[in-house]
Amino acid sequence: MEDEEKEDNEIEELTERLSPLELKIIPYLKLNIDEIMKKSDLDRTSILRALKFLENKGILKLNQINKRVIILGVNGIYYKKNHLPERRLLILLEEKNHLSLEEAKKLSGLSDNEFKVSLGVLKDKALISLSNGKISLNATKEELVKKSLEEQFIDSLPAEQEKLTPEQKFAFENLKKRRNIIEIEEQNIVNHELNDIGKKIAGKEIKSDLIEENTPEIIKTWSKEKKFRKYDIKAAVPHISGGKRHFVNQATEYAKRIWLDMGFKEMQGPIVDTSFWIFDALFTPQDHPAREMQDTFFIKDIAGKLPGKKLTNAIKDSHEKGVAGSK
Repeated sequence: MEDEEKEDNEIEELTERLSPLELKIIPYLKLNIDEIMKKSDLDRTSILRALKFLENKGILKLNQINKRVIILGVNGIYYKKNHLPERRLLILLEEKNHLSLEEAKKLSGLSDNEFKVSLGVLKDKALISLSNGKISLNATKEELVKKSLEEQFIDSLPAEQEKLTPEQKFAFENLKKRRNIIEIEEQNIVNHELNDIGKKIAGKEIKSDLIEENTPEIIKTWSKEKKFRKYDIKAAVPHISGGKRHFVNQATEYAKRIWLDMGFKEMQGPIVDTSFWIFDALFTPQDHPAREMQDTFFIKDIAGKLPGKKLTNAIKDSHEKGVAGSK
């Protein structure tokens, strides 16, 4: 008796934390997602979101399965309605046997590629023979009536690749070599499994008059009977990525660290400086692209001052004559 009472209290406490979206799908939790969509009039994204909320509350468990499904391509859809090219050629030869290659191609209405493929397929299956530029039908009545493995496979699609029979695998490999007859589609299948508490509330229509948000109207008409829906402090929140330094600044710091580790010292100067310090003192050649107008900002109406003659002459000599034998 105590256990039942405790369980009822747990369910009551749980329902006070359910959002309107969750409440809307609880009556249909015993159904699959496609059926929930039909019954609840919710879109797939909303249902998946509600199921995720319910999973966080311990009501159910979501399972995701990735499947490779074989479906018909553009040509496959056409051939399913109008026969594979080799079948059309067989139908023609059944009516008019021993046709020349030119006649067979013309009367069959096949393209050059379709006709060549059909000849190869039928010859490999020993249903036709080629001699003196003519095609002859070798197939028996039973062979003509019976659908090929490829035709049977097309009729069976869509199908999961992992569940193919040996015969279907053979047909799959043959059709895979041909253009746009079949395609492989990656599908993410989501289903849910109810936990013990989920089994007890699934199928029930839970009505709630709990207030979702505070508004001026609610404040004006407030009474003690009104209750807010409880905050779900255990609910997963969106992941927030912290800020990081811009990649240009990262690259600058990386390069600076290399020079400092080699023994160089960092200097600081004003935001705007003369070209003497920016270029000449750093031994930048006179024809270096960095000195061009498009690569450097030059400020008008600001007079730059040069250091003493001793330093400027030393820099001048280094550019014109080199230093200690350098060129």
